[in-house]
Amino acid sequence: MRTGRVAEMNALLRLLTDDSPRVLAGVRARLLELGDEAELPLGAAAQGEDATLRVRARALLEEMRVNRVLPALLACSGGDGLEPPLEEGAMAIARSEYPDLDAGRCTGLLDALAGRVAARMEARRSWRARLSLLRDHLFVEEGFRGNVEAYYDPDNSYLNRVLERRLGIPITLSLVYLAVARRLGVPVHPVAMPGHFILRYGGPRSRTFIDPFGGGQALSRDDCVRFLQGSGLGFQEAFLQTASPLEVLLRMVRNLAGIYRARGDGARLSRMGRLAAALEGR
Repeated sequence: MRTGRVAEMNALLRLLTDDSPRVLAGVRARLLELGDEAELPLGAAAQGEDATLRVRARALLEEMRVNRVLPALLACSGGDGLEPPLEEGAMAIARSEYPDLDAGRCTGLLDALAGRVAARMEARRSWRARLSLLRDHLFVEEGFRGNVEAYYDPDNSYLNRVLERRLGIPITLSLVYLAVARRLGVPVHPVAMPGHFILRYGGPRSRTFIDPFGGGQALSRDDCVRFLQGSGLGFQEAFLQTASPLEVLLRMVRNLAGIYRARGDGARLSRMGRLAAALEGR
């Protein structure tokens, strides 16, 4: 960092403890404008001895982190497209917690998952055989499973960690299945049922559903109705319709907000609140 910039940063950090709202607004705006240049000094201030500076530096770092992922997240939440925006949107959400996330690596892992089964998939002619192969490949050979032991671990909701650990919750395991199926030309679509997240095979009138959290087992429409009624949620036809990218990404963010609220993690709860508000404002 240039000498002049170092002096400016030191002055800005001193002013960040000022009690004047007008001064603080100006300092905040300048630090956000400096962006990456301000991140290291703010990171040091966030660990320093001055309590006021610590709190305000951490808040600014959180705001910078949210601002960094919001454009990509919003871009992925619009329109009627399904799989590619969801994949990219899920990575944007993960980058809010893991700023150094390598999107290319995540994409490569999904490509590899599809590539290892592509030749066998071409030989399967019936849809039942294709779904059976996908189930065995992802949940037996590759070892993906629902994390029932630590369901509310936040890493279950971040796509990069789900790919690394092979552990997830219904929505993220569905996204992995969806991404692999898309690469293989298998038509599946997200279904955001209340209380559970599944996939539908085929078109909007299909009565075949898939439960990735349940190891990729096939479900009938009646199975879904029984689950909803047995959970006290009742049944509406809308519960089994294809979910839009916006609905899926918003559900992911709200899930994380609920986890961080229960943990008393105010900083991360605030982060998810800002992401949710931006999505809700579309």
